[in-house]
Amino acid sequence: MRRPRKRAGALAIATGCQQISTTPDPLAKRFVVTAPSSGSCRILVVDDEPVVRRFATRVLEAEGFLVSQAADGAEALRLLREAVPAVDAVVSDIVMPRLNGVEAIRQIKRDVPSTEVVVLSVHDSEAYVVQALRAGARMLVHSVDDAEVDDEFLALAKKNGTVYCPTLTVLDGYVRLNRWVLDGKPPAVDDPNGCVDAETRAKIASVPPSPGAEAAAKLQRFEGYSAAASKTMAANLRKISAAGIPVAMGTDAGNPLTLHGPSVYAEMEAMQAAGMTPMDVIVAASRGGARAMGVEKEAGTLERGKAADLIVVGGDPTKDVANLRKLRYVVRAGMIHPIEELRPPAH
Repeated sequence: MRRPRKRAGALAIATGCQQISTTPDPLAKRFVVTAPSSGSCRILVVDDEPVVRRFATRVLEAEGFLVSQAADGAEALRLLREAVPAVDAVVSDIVMPRLNGVEAIRQIKRDVPSTEVVVLSVHDSEAYVVQALRAGARMLVHSVDDAEVDDEFLALAKKNGTVYCPTLTVLDGYVRLNRWVLDGKPPAVDDPNGCVDAETRAKIASVPPSPGAEAAAKLQRFEGYSAAASKTMAANLRKISAAGIPVAMGTDAGNPLTLHGPSVYAEMEAMQAAGMTPMDVIVAASRGGARAMGVEKEAGTLERGKAADLIVVGGDPTKDVANLRKLRYVVRAGMIHPIEELRPPAH
């Protein structure tokens, strides 16, 4: 059996113990991980890598959470059973010695069902994803890219109400990064509305590091892997969408050349190219995203009683999602903002 690949990723979590936020936006508190000042929210971080445990603990403690650590699933179960007061949420890796994350999750949900569990792992192998679904996973970030999803995958995802976030375009950023290192030509910045800040643009336009002896071979490997994986990811997205499994548009922004903000355009266009209709892509980018974040009762669709946040574009996106690039206005919390207002100030 070949070793499953890992891909860099990021995760935001929300738990029932969150009560306040420092932002004045009445909706933003639903999107920001913020603990009460009393520190009443208790989180157990489970990972066999000490550096990962330390980093996760530092980030969560900075937000006011009370954090404890375990090096594997067996230690996590012991701590959970002994914890007084109880742990509110567990953030766990999958591959660990003694007792792996999938089996630990099964036992946690059996023994301490009130504890929320977040899997913080970046495997995109079909075998590992199915294991996560068997354990009850309700959110999958990154496409399965090594095999076609099977009937068990589809059945489990439907049963769990799982949301699938494919991140189709993030691999292309690595290809372009390695190409930049090899040929020294700054990669193009896909930013149709001029919203990328000057500092980020300057970094992209800077001189790349000197290519090593393996630069050409490394680029060739990335190109081959990306091309093969992209075909598999597109086929799986078609199959998952056709099966009626909820899809959420996401980009994994923060990875090389996958820029926060404008990277959504290429992602939506890739979803359309994979076989989703333009309207299905729009739903994935609105209702799907709200469902993934657990705020579908407040946002994601235009309905009475929900936040009337919307955009105005200069073309019909139900014909082609590329028309979403023609952004003209953003309506947020009752305020209308023209695109010129949203661009970063000139320096």
